[in-house]
Amino acid sequence: MAWRILNMISKNKKGQVSTEYLAIVMFFLLVTVPIFTYFYISGPEKEYYASVTQAERVANEIIDNSRLVSSQLYDTRISRTTVIPKYVTNITFTENRVVITLQQNELKSQVIRQGAVRYNNTNIDIYGGTSYTFMYENTKDGVHVSAPIFTTGG
Repeated sequence: MAWRILNMISKNKKGQVSTEYLAIVMFFLLVTVPIFTYFYISGPEKEYYASVTQAERVANEIIDNSRLVSSQLYDTRISRTTVIPKYVTNITFTENRVVITLQQNELKSQVIRQGAVRYNNTNIDIYGGTSYTFMYENTKDGVHVSAPIFTTGG
């Protein structure tokens, strides 16, 4: 009889250990699955907003380079290589504004920066995620920006 009682206690402990193990595994899954799901779903959107921030820096860099060439004599040219972030579709120069358009599926944004330099009206189609060599030229009508050269990469 004592042997039966000891045998039953031993079986109950094995059951208790497996139940505790199952509880630990379930707790781990309940914590980790939502975290991984969140990062999987929101990852592309966060990448897009990082590209918008990078586009703001590119717009500021373009304005700085335009200011540099406009302070020189007419027909002065400089060229600068700039890395264009992913999702950029075009850059437009009008009056004293630089407008960078970004698009990813249904998300669309425009980064607009205004400077002291007057631009010739120009629209440059861009392949995001590449490096472009922009040519800045000081003309009597304002600064003309062109992008004759791009290098794949990114």
